[in-house]
Amino acid sequence: MAVGTPFTLQYAREMVDKQFWNSPAFTRTNYVITGVWGLVFLIDAASRAYGSLVLHDPDNMWTSWIIPLAAIIGAVCFTLWYPDHVRARARAAGPVRP
Repeated sequence: MAVGTPFTLQYAREMVDKQFWNSPAFTRTNYVITGVWGLVFLIDAASRAYGSLVLHDPDNMWTSWIIPLAAIIGAVCFTLWYPDHVRARARAAGPVRP
């Protein structure tokens, strides 16, 4: 995202028709999903740092396993749900008129 290309873009292009690649909704969807995965990495790092630096227990089940895994599962569910949600909203809005 910092260089203007969300990391999900290459994967999304494998699953979406080429005609949609330059649409604002396609780009925004990829930025949102990339942002969610970035948040997961921050949660993972913060959780593990807390376990190591504050609790002095890097193998703590909560900070090493449960919190990071919950974040990853949440991101996977969001990644599967969000594109369908965006498409459903676009269909409900109807055709765009100039």
